[in-house]
Amino acid sequence: MNTKNATRLAGVGMVCMMAAFAVMSFTGCEEVTGLNGLSITPSSIRLNPLSNSNYVDFAVNNSVSNDLALPIMWNVSNPALGYIDYRGGYKARYFRYPASGDNVITARDQYANEGSALVKQY
Repeated sequence: MNTKNATRLAGVGMVCMMAAFAVMSFTGCEEVTGLNGLSITPSSIRLNPLSNSNYVDFAVNNSVSNDLALPIMWNVSNPALGYIDYRGGYKARYFRYPASGDNVITARDQYANEGSALVKQY
């Protein structure tokens, strides 16, 4: 290989490396802003098997903006009292068991923002 071709290849290699660096620098590193907290509706509810249904529907939203960082993970603090059934997007349904007590429902987005609601069941 002559010197002219070697110089040309080195220049092409340098351009390729710079392009790869630029792509790596600008993708996958976006800063997340505006997702400070989530709120769950209703925030508190009482379930009495004699007068109420044995389930309640919850919805979550961002308490600062209208943006949600999906997916949302739903949890209950006490699985002996009931369970949460994810309904997709920003909705879930809590089903109670016959036991009595308080259960905290928690929703967490992919950036670890959380919101919670309280279920009091008798």
